[in-house]
Amino acid sequence: MITVTSRQMRSIDATAINKYGIPAGILMENAGIETAKDIIKTRKYISKPVAVFCGSGNNGGDGLVVARHLFNNNFNVEIFLAKPAVAFKTDSLINYNSAKKLGIKIRKYSKAIDLSKYGLIVDALLGTGTKGEITGIHKEIIEKINLSKKPVISIDIPSGLDADSGKTLGAAVKALKTITIGFVKKGLVTKAAKPYVGKLTVAGIGLPRLAELEGLI
Repeated sequence: MITVTSRQMRSIDATAINKYGIPAGILMENAGIETAKDIIKTRKYISKPVAVFCGSGNNGGDGLVVARHLFNNNFNVEIFLAKPAVAFKTDSLINYNSAKKLGIKIRKYSKAIDLSKYGLIVDALLGTGTKGEITGIHKEIIEKINLSKKPVISIDIPSGLDADSGKTLGAAVKALKTITIGFVKKGLVTKAAKPYVGKLTVAGIGLPRLAELEGLI
């Protein structure tokens, strides 16, 4: 199994985008599609609403793609934003606007949200670039998700885990399954990460097969 650091993964993404001309939006779309496929294939969670928690970065953009594809497959989806929509940029903003135009329920997270009615939570809050102590709204959301005891699927990495060491950054989502993107991040297979990662699977997103040959791994 190939494992990568967060820095190596950024280099692989940058090479795919800048050298091979694969748009970042395509990589985001593929990440979201593969995650959504994993949820859709059993249809286990179609009978209850699915809550998708999105941060304002690329991980949140992946979550917005997931929400769109679940919605298009007749899932009852609601998106909760950690920050106001104005925080979205580039491809994440495109996917936010698409979800909004489709009529998917989107609202800003608040303490009053009751997660008891949801059958599944999709964690797209924080990605592999997260460093430093988790505080504020992100910590509050992570703690609320964990207290809900609902099954959670994390995109790329459980929010709040360090992608390289696998240690928690003060608070981390406890996932039933983690669908990591492209390659397994080194931190996900550490002893420290085990209670948070759950079942680990890898989603291929169309990265060049030359990554290993070019010394990126």
